[in-house]
Amino acid sequence: MNAINFLEAVPLFEVTRYAGDRRRSTDASRITGTPRRHPYDSDKILFLPDPLEQPRFFYEIRLADIVYAEEINRVATVDGESLEIIGLWIAHGSVCVAMQPFEVIADASFPLSVTLE
Repeated sequence: MNAINFLEAVPLFEVTRYAGDRRRSTDASRITGTPRRHPYDSDKILFLPDPLEQPRFFYEIRLADIVYAEEINRVATVDGESLEIIGLWIAHGSVCVAMQPFEVIADASFPLSVTLE
């Protein structure tokens, strides 16, 4: 299964509201996007910063590293699917994994160097 089909097959991850931690502005940084359930690890989520972007770029984030979550808004796709955009406050010092699907072409050299912006 290619990466894009994989992300489309993974169900949305519903965010549960809670009071949160007021330390978020000094001990955590915010990222916005859409969460997806991790396919095999219930202690992690996949987080798409721009769910409508192609190809999709996403993060793997441990639930224990999330300090606070807030609902920002909803967007609709051309297919009528509604996506919830949330803000996640990730604790400073957390290790998250950034993933970006790519196609291997002829004459590709490994390891690939990817520039993250």
